[in-house]
Parts: sequence; C-alpha cells; structure tokens
Amino acid sequence: NDLLRYKELGYTPAVKGKKALNGKQVYMLEMKKKYGSNLLFISADSFLLAGEESTEKNPMGEQTITTTYEDYKPVDGIMLAHKQKTDAGMMVVEMTITSYKQNTNVPDTEFTNR
Repeated sequence: NDLLRYKELGYTPAVKGKKALNGKQVYMLEMKKKYGSNLLFISADSFLLAGEESTEKNPMGEQTITTTYEDYKPVDGIMLAHKQKTDAGMMVVEMTITSYKQNTNVPDTEFTNR
C-alpha cells in the first residue's frame, strides 16, 4: 500500500484541501514522486480511501484516470472496498467484489513465466 510505505517508495505527501466526491466530502492528498504524482481522495468521515486520480501518457496524449472505491466491509478485521469504478474517459469499468481471500497458499509455480 502506497500510503503505508510512502517514504520507502519515494513519495512526498501533501494535503491539497477538501472537495466533494460523489456527494461526500474528501481530503485531497497529493502523492508526489520524482516523475509524477497521484491524487488520493480520503473520506472525511471514515478516513478510508474513497478514490484516486492519475494522469497517464499514451499515444493519444495525456489521459486522466479516476478510480472510486465504495461499499467498505470488514474482512478479517480490515475494511476493504467491495465496489470499484474506474473512469478512463472513453472507457468506464465497474467491479463488484464478492469475496476476498487473504493469506492463502499460492504455489510458487503461479509466479513463474510460462
């Protein structure tokens, strides 16, 4: 998680103010890195990650990608989002997560090139 390891990953965080996101107040937290930055939206009520915004370069130029997270539920004592929506301008992807499995045994062969 970038927020927990921001120093190790070379980020410099800066609070950029407050705004409404999907009708709810969020803090805007800029995570600057040497070659760019991400803007995180932290819920002013729960302090959970409500969304994030980044600008990506592609053959068509720069594109802003916004992802929102909702429907947080406790999973093994950790609040995890069960709905995610990514808006990349020309394409919107919505996901509903029905279950999480943590710390399962995954064979090393799953991480090798095939």
